[in-house]
Amino acid sequence: MERLQMMGLDWLYQKMNKGVSQRRRSILAYIEGLFSRHSRLLVIRLDLGYRKGYFLEREDFFAQDLAKVKRDWEFLYEALNSGLVPEMAGFVVKVEYGILTGFHLHVLLILDGSKSCSDVTIGNIVGSYWNNAVTKGFGRFFNCNRDPERYEKRGIGAINYHEMDLRSNLNKNVVEYLIKSDAVTSWRCPDERVMFRGWTPKALAFPQGRPRSNLL
Repeated sequence: MERLQMMGLDWLYQKMNKGVSQRRRSILAYIEGLFSRHSRLLVIRLDLGYRKGYFLEREDFFAQDLAKVKRDWEFLYEALNSGLVPEMAGFVVKVEYGILTGFHLHVLLILDGSKSCSDVTIGNIVGSYWNNAVTKGFGRFFNCNRDPERYEKRGIGAINYHEMDLRSNLNKNVVEYLIKSDAVTSWRCPDERVMFRGWTPKALAFPQGRPRSNLL
């Protein structure tokens, strides 16, 4: 975003910084709320996109293409809520536009870890559904849970309430990557909402002695 300052687009730089701060507060509070209700969460990270060239050279249709991506997410979300995955506790999704990749989605699916454990299998099921049912063969996906060791500080997979190191990794690495600003979308569609999450659950009353923490 420093490049925007050098170009004299300070207003856009400030808007993007403000958006990052707002998203950070919202997502961290949301995840903390999910941990207040679940002793174990299964966090699945997916990158969902389209075949190379699908959205390239279509700048005149940018807003229409963005609307289509949102509709595709809504189609997938309905399937997730209709039994495509077991016991979904929550989700976070961010729409981005890449110069070389076009529109794509960064997705966190958060499941009840006491009832689900096959994060790689579930991620592949969702990715395949995206490819075949949602995009009708024009999609592609990357399941980050297939190779968690490629990340220096793992913040995906099964995370127990008391595993503060993994929860910190989730907040400081995974979430920070999700909330970063997309300069192209911010410029072309500054008023469009591009990040979505589930409703923040009400905290449950746990037995005395259960620790609370503010990770950031």
